[in-house]
Amino acid sequence: ENLLLFDETVSSTANRQSIATIIAHEFSHQWFGDLVTPDWWAYPWLNEGFATYFEYFIAAKVEPNWQLDQQFLVEVVQNAFATDALDSSRPMNYNITYSSEIIGVFDTITYDKAGSVIRMLEHVLTSETFRKGLSRYLKAQSYQTTKPDILYFHLQAQHSETVGSDESVDVKQIMDSWGNQKGYPLISVTRDYHAGTANVTQKRFLLRPTSDTSDDGFNWWVPLSYTSRSEADFTMTSPAAWITPSDSQLQLTGIGGSGDWVIFNIQETGYYRVNYDAQNWRLITNQLNSDQFDVIHVLNRAQLLDDSLNLARAGILDYVSALDVTSYLYRETDYIPWYSAFNAFNFLNIRLRGASPAGYQLFKDYILGQLEDLYNSLEFQVRATDDHVTKLLRTSVLSWACTFDHEGCVSNATQHFAQMMADPDNYIIPADLTIVTYCTSLRHGGETEWEYLWQKYLTSTVSTEQVLLLSALGCTTQETLINRYLTLSITEDSGIRKQDAASVFSAVYSNMGGIDLAFNFLTENYESISQFYGGMNSIGNIITGIATRLSTQEQADRLRKFIESNQDNLGSALSASQRALETVQENLNWLDTNGEKILSWLNDTVNPTTTAAPTGNGASRHVQITLLLLLPSIVVWWRLA
Repeated sequence: ENLLLFDETVSSTANRQSIATIIAHEFSHQWFGDLVTPDWWAYPWLNEGFATYFEYFIAAKVEPNWQLDQQFLVEVVQNAFATDALDSSRPMNYNITYSSEIIGVFDTITYDKAGSVIRMLEHVLTSETFRKGLSRYLKAQSYQTTKPDILYFHLQAQHSETVGSDESVDVKQIMDSWGNQKGYPLISVTRDYHAGTANVTQKRFLLRPTSDTSDDGFNWWVPLSYTSRSEADFTMTSPAAWITPSDSQLQLTGIGGSGDWVIFNIQETGYYRVNYDAQNWRLITNQLNSDQFDVIHVLNRAQLLDDSLNLARAGILDYVSALDVTSYLYRETDYIPWYSAFNAFNFLNIRLRGASPAGYQLFKDYILGQLEDLYNSLEFQVRATDDHVTKLLRTSVLSWACTFDHEGCVSNATQHFAQMMADPDNYIIPADLTIVTYCTSLRHGGETEWEYLWQKYLTSTVSTEQVLLLSALGCTTQETLINRYLTLSITEDSGIRKQDAASVFSAVYSNMGGIDLAFNFLTENYESISQFYGGMNSIGNIITGIATRLSTQEQADRLRKFIESNQDNLGSALSASQRALETVQENLNWLDTNGEKILSWLNDTVNPTTTAAPTGNGASRHVQITLLLLLPSIVVWWRLA
């Protein structure tokens, strides 16, 4: 019921938005799913992709100030990118043989990738042609089943009628390349600055490429849109050119002057990432770091952040260039680019915990520095004049600031909590401030604060508040309280519903101070956990969740030892556990490869007076940064010696 019921006193702005978009999503199924139904499970995206698309764009008509059309980019498109960049992804059109496979296709590909490709197709055809083509499709197929080719036929007919058959694109040919292949392309743009040309190529983007996937032969019909510093026209989202599956490369002419940046994929309407030569990245970064940074469209600022940091994560772009893009963020006040930045920073936050405390502190200091002006502008209070996205932005900014121990943020949160405890009947914390207030106060408090929230949970009758409290209760860093909480989660009649028990584990291991404690509890109680949940699948899910947050070799060794010692008992959880262990090792390898460069950049940025020249004893900055990375391993060695 928390997905549909709204209570002004406890439901946040994010809850309000979620309820609105869920209702819009389900309304959309009256046409896409009920009026017209796919004739087989191979393409449920004909239902869910359109419902995902319309849940944002129809709700945006009702609430135009919520910027849902822009939020679609960061919540749907960029979310699809993350899943579809893995070799384990699948095509949108995916044949089903057994009934047991059906539930598996209701995933990110069916919802978010399909919605993203539908949005791209709208910009290829133009919004009016797209709308009229869908109307033809729905009328022709009313109370009948459908297939992708039927949809393409009606969109093609409308497109040809609008522009003429000689000028029309082949909708089926284009869409087959997106629907029948997994993944998506990386468009690489290499410029000749003297000639004013650009060489464009495509290749499948993989977050973790291997020798087996380096040349998989996937190619797409890719609509290219672009603009330059001289033009700065971010309104023309229809294709200016196409790169086709048969093109090994495409040369474009008239691509900006020698001092102009060029940005491809206007408003990121195309379902692809973009990489540039080093000079173009520098030109873009210079623009972002100027007072005219907002000449670049807000959606393209979000694109540049998401693309650059994920390209660096995949080893395609150096981290210095990617982090340089983020250096403008202290100027940024819009929610959309910050959403992309926070998503990308979350990966760095987890991975850099594996560096030394001093190295990790550099990262925290950098983020806090970028947030400082925005924090001071938003403040730890809700104003009557706040618009919808300002409220969303404040929630995110306060969460990061308090998590990284921003003095003002922590002080405000703990003061709010103390006043609530002193006068619970009259002192009400605004709903948008509750989670950061509760979590921060428990992290910096003790048993008294935890017990207060636990009793509040037991007496709450509002589902939205119950979900929030279960998350907040996992924020404590005290071992006795975490063990008590995890024990309650697998105890009958404890007050925690069985369907909510998994969220307790997630709340604990998502808390930096709770990762090791959650893992300890799992290793000591995995049989009881399995019995409570009714099978070993739950153990695999918990191990997977914990594994993504492990950041040191010591933690990886403990996980490996647990799996090896219990492989005969893990049953269906064994394969998930082994994959989780592989993920941990890949993440540690990432830190070995990238940690020194990132910490060096952070040190130069956070402490700009530090020089890389040798010190009096001959030690270089290289050695200093290496020690920041190696310190955790040195400590482990010292303990074992």
